[in-house]
Amino acid sequence: MIISHSKKFIFFKPLKVAGSSVEACLAKHCGEEDVLTGSDIDDERQQFDYVSRNNFDERGNPIFHMHTSPQLLYSMTDSTWDDYFKFTIARNPWEMTVSYFWWCFYSPTNSVISKCYDVSEDSINEFSKIAPREEDSAEVLSTKFEQFIEAVGHFNTGPRGDEGFHRVIDWLSRSTCEFYDNADIIMRYETLHKDYEKLCDVIGLPKETLPHLKGNQRKSKIHYTDYYSDWSKIQVKMAFRDVISRFGYSFAT
Repeated sequence: MIISHSKKFIFFKPLKVAGSSVEACLAKHCGEEDVLTGSDIDDERQQFDYVSRNNFDERGNPIFHMHTSPQLLYSMTDSTWDDYFKFTIARNPWEMTVSYFWWCFYSPTNSVISKCYDVSEDSINEFSKIAPREEDSAEVLSTKFEQFIEAVGHFNTGPRGDEGFHRVIDWLSRSTCEFYDNADIIMRYETLHKDYEKLCDVIGLPKETLPHLKGNQRKSKIHYTDYYSDWSKIQVKMAFRDVISRFGYSFAT
């Protein structure tokens, strides 16, 4: 998330929408008093100077999570920030959930394995069996993906702190759906470069090519549609029905 007091905008970053690429560009144009949650990945901080700014309390703890939603920001600050221009990004939920699947096992900073069920060695070993592999066939990935979205995780490091135990698909859909109320512009992952250029025109920033960040987690080139069975396709459709209806997404687009 970025709160730019100098340019009067707020960028809200949902999970797995290439939001870090957008933030890395926006950060270069932010002032000294602006709030940036930054990156938690060393390479991104070093290469793009994509660092946190004005986001620590007197004890050195982060004030805002990088995936703080509008609802959460409003509740934390007791303000709806009406005089700030607000924007975010949407992505096809069927594709985004597959991206999250890979991210949870190959993130450079954490892993869903340590958060699922409990922290016992047996539990971690059991959950690691569904980790996607580069050599997996579409059939194997589909089976693992079904098990993943149905799995119960202990979500204790997200924007709302320790939220306890939830099905992965339920937590992911609720966290995503929080981002799309009261936005002035909602860019789309599928047309992000073009949409970002339009955004730059609106907020008065120079146009530039977005960098490609966090692109090494998905090891397989198999298309996202091949991860789905009839059952898992319906699970995502039900969980993200509001997003799908609002943005007109379909399974194959």
